[in-house]
Amino acid sequence: MAARAAHEAAVGLPLLAARAQLAEGQALAAAGERMAAIDALTAAESVLDGFGAVRRRDEAVRELRRLGHRVVRAARTADGDPLTAREREIAELVAAGRTNRETAEQLVLSTRTIEAHLRNVYAKLGVRSRIELVRALQAAEPTRQPPR
Repeated sequence: MAARAAHEAAVGLPLLAARAQLAEGQALAAAGERMAAIDALTAAESVLDGFGAVRRRDEAVRELRRLGHRVVRAARTADGDPLTAREREIAELVAAGRTNRETAEQLVLSTRTIEAHLRNVYAKLGVRSRIELVRALQAAEPTRQPPR
């Protein structure tokens, strides 16, 4: 397979190896080998993201989504917070004991929007419940820098 040959030729050149892995994943997907394609594309996406190769990373993400694989990227703000400002605001309201409906009313959003933001928050923080969310926010609080 051409993708495998390109991958082997790129040993020692990590960016080229990641691009070859992307090509390998695309070839595996075209051949119907879904799990192998997901493995190759996930690895390529991670390395390409580390190099800042946004266009190639997005190509890997698109292919992964086409294969039905959910891709969650933790967006980082300047202070290292994985949550966006809106996600942080919603997470803090929920952690303070507000229901989704109360949070939606306070922020003038729909409850479905709150649910979508909470799904993203849970994925980014690696939590599965409101109690875990409270603990994660409390644990992260000392490391957050106040805005200047």
